[in-house]
Amino acid sequence: HIKKVGSYFASIKGIIDCAKKPQYKPLFSNIKVKKGKPVIIDNQPIYSWKNIIKRFIDEDEEVEDKYERFMDRCLKKPEVMGRIRKVYTDNATKQPQLDDDVEKCIYLHAEMNILASLIINNKITSRVFIAVSKRCCYLCELYINFAIKQGYNIVISGKHQKLYDGWILPHVKNSDFKNKSLIYILENLDRIIEKKIEHYTRSLPADSNSGGNSPDPHDVGGNIYNMGFMKNLTMYVSQ
Repeated sequence: HIKKVGSYFASIKGIIDCAKKPQYKPLFSNIKVKKGKPVIIDNQPIYSWKNIIKRFIDEDEEVEDKYERFMDRCLKKPEVMGRIRKVYTDNATKQPQLDDDVEKCIYLHAEMNILASLIINNKITSRVFIAVSKRCCYLCELYINFAIKQGYNIVISGKHQKLYDGWILPHVKNSDFKNKSLIYILENLDRIIEKKIEHYTRSLPADSNSGGNSPDPHDVGGNIYNMGFMKNLTMYVSQ
């Protein structure tokens, strides 16, 4: 993390150098610095991989059989299994645990901390620019888009549309805002999950007695938002 810390130091130095200039003195003399508290949960239970996949498999088919065929295909893709192991590896056994719930360390992203504690909780609807060291992830982007729909004027420096399994929904004083933001995010994630599972299960190799043409069993398709959808599924599972 030396490079990351170094980039922070360079940014601070640049801000200080700018603040020293006479033309910016009135602007910087009115700055208020507030220290935010990090939000980290070390042992957050999340639903099992198997639990989530089966929720999106059609009930009119043999669910267990379809799940097993789906997993057989996943096992043939090292990059997919690598993502699954990263999320669902048991800390004690160091082995993938796909059938049972697991516990994960999750944390609140910096821009969400700023947005929730300083802007939404204080009902600041004037134009606000949130600057952080990285571009916003896909879930932060969804949350900010929801806030904008609710009348907040939020500007960010950029977004990269990646998903992270350790993301936390911000806590705000307005319970109605929190509940509706959760629904908004889950609806968007559900569409991604449903689309990808439908794509992969439909293109599973045909049964030997089906008479159909079997597609390439090694072609698991492209990535979604620059990450494999396998990892995306874990975003849905925070209990």
